[in-house]
Amino acid sequence: MPDKPYKNRDGRYCRKYLTHAVIDGYTRQVSSTACRQPNGVWQMIN
Repeated sequence: MPDKPYKNRDGRYCRKYLTHAVIDGYTRQVSSTACRQPNGVWQMIN
């Protein structure tokens, strides 16, 4: 579930997102940030 994109300090488009992950057998909601690379691929940054 991605949020609205914004420009970071480097001028790249980034967005926060929520997803679900299974950690130690338990489903958890995880939030992170991804930024768009020059080739168009979104890369998780944290």
